[in-house]
Amino acid sequence: MSRAARLFVVASLSASALVVGACSLLIKDYPLNVEENDASIDASTDATTGDAPPTGPGVCQNVLPPSPNGAAPVGDKVTYILALNSFTLAADPVRGFDLDGICSCDKRDHSKRDGGSACQLPNKAAPTQCDLDGGVDNSLGQQIARVSSNTFTQSLEQGNLRIRCGGGTVVLAINGYNGLADDDDIILTMLSSPGLFDPHDAGGDPTMDTAALYVDAGPDAAPFNCGQWNQDASPYPARFDGTDYWSSPPNTTITPGGRKVPAAPTLNGYVSNYTVVLDFSRVSNMAVALTISNQIPLTFNSPVMTAKIVPLDSQNNPTDAGPPTMTSLRLENGLLSGRCDTHEMLSAFGPIPVGFGQPACNDPVQWPLAVAGICSAADLPDDPSNDFAVPPNPCSAISVAFGFTAFPVEIGQDHDPIALVDASACPDSSTFCPTF
Repeated sequence: MSRAARLFVVASLSASALVVGACSLLIKDYPLNVEENDASIDASTDATTGDAPPTGPGVCQNVLPPSPNGAAPVGDKVTYILALNSFTLAADPVRGFDLDGICSCDKRDHSKRDGGSACQLPNKAAPTQCDLDGGVDNSLGQQIARVSSNTFTQSLEQGNLRIRCGGGTVVLAINGYNGLADDDDIILTMLSSPGLFDPHDAGGDPTMDTAALYVDAGPDAAPFNCGQWNQDASPYPARFDGTDYWSSPPNTTITPGGRKVPAAPTLNGYVSNYTVVLDFSRVSNMAVALTISNQIPLTFNSPVMTAKIVPLDSQNNPTDAGPPTMTSLRLENGLLSGRCDTHEMLSAFGPIPVGFGQPACNDPVQWPLAVAGICSAADLPDDPSNDFAVPPNPCSAISVAFGFTAFPVEIGQDHDPIALVDASACPDSSTFCPTF
């Protein structure tokens, strides 16, 4: 595993969503590892008796990904290829993991700085720097949830519609998985697919000059016509039934046994009770990056990722049986959490057009609000090795968590990435946090 690995995956989001709006995602049904500290310490008792605060871990319960169960059966090692079919911000309710090992603003946590911050907060700090229960770090999700509106929901849905229309997604491979509840040694590889350009084997695909390019737009919306994106989307809407062949950028795949799989980077993980886990929360120089609109990377430093595995049979129906009855799988309740540098986040979202118009960073009203919203919510260093430095480093990153689901696919033809925005649209000065 390379400690300097960089993984580029794709999503389409709107910069206007950074300040207003919220989306709905319930992360549930998979076990969390709650690291229990000494429950005998009671902060209210200290206040009553006037005694000095106790020392030690305190009563903070750190929400962490599930641990490997150990001694997992080896079984037959198989590669499963999937593509993300939805991508949301974990803001309703706000979810995530404890990324810095403390419960910030919880005076009962006496492990480090009595529940203080891992870095020097901005002078005009938002209330989102305080962790949620269990020390969960997701300052961006809290910031979005504070100003809930439909704007953010709608902008995220535009990105998900582009995925359904075949306009690009994340393709990931779970390599060397035994197909059972526990596997202590798997490898994940991923790539950013430019789109779905291979026709389906069963036929029935529309073409760009027809009016049949409709996909499901949600329970409260009419079917969406992908034809309005005919300048930058592929002609084949995704089916997510195992028959999609998503394209790959040149030189990003290998073909063991004649089947294309993402080549790199290789990320070591494990499966615990049918939950796939990557945990680099305390690892420096390790990152996963989202490529915004097929072009601009947004890096999650020291990431944590979990997702619930749903085994599928040959008809794509859920099954409780392992291989050979299990022939594929899907991922539910996925959660990707990490530290995003504030400058990089603003650089990634600034060029995205607002309402298919001018870049967000050129909006004289909304962009200053977006900058203030992101910069005031910075709550962590971008590198965990800088946590709790003396003297403290300025908070240069904001904790973020995104949700996702993924379905079985294959990798098709090579295709060059399609640039959807002008990455140079924003002056550098507009993407740095001001000194508060």
